[in-house]
Amino acid sequence: MINFVNYQNIIHILSVANSKENEYKLYMNDSGLLMARYGMQTKLAVLRNIIKGNSKGGIYENLISEMLVKKGYHLNYYKTEDSRMELEFLIEKEGTVIPVEVKAGNSHTLSLNNFMKRFQPPYAYKLIDGNIGFSEGKITLPLYMAMFI
Repeated sequence: MINFVNYQNIIHILSVANSKENEYKLYMNDSGLLMARYGMQTKLAVLRNIIKGNSKGGIYENLISEMLVKKGYHLNYYKTEDSRMELEFLIEKEGTVIPVEVKAGNSHTLSLNNFMKRFQPPYAYKLIDGNIGFSEGKITLPLYMAMFI
């Protein structure tokens, strides 16, 4: 099964009506099946936590999409028209649009910072390969804690 993530160009109300039908992301609904499609070297790199590059980010994004869908969220994503800024997920929580940034490491979140300045959500989630924290309206959680969002 596939998780279909809609592109949203109107942020204050998440709706299929506000999405562009030809812009979307697809994630596998079972991360185990996703990993089965990779070769042995990639699987070993994931197990040893030495995987790098786009594969690492893609695997983590897929894992987070799976957790959020299983929590009942309808997933959306946001990017600017020039594609210079992108947020992996937008969720609706308690009637409010909340951004969710997924980082394979614990690097800066320029896209999330810009989104928060522009749209002023009450808070945002930053999911990282690291520890818990809170700063400037961003709730930072380890990747495995996405199940508690």
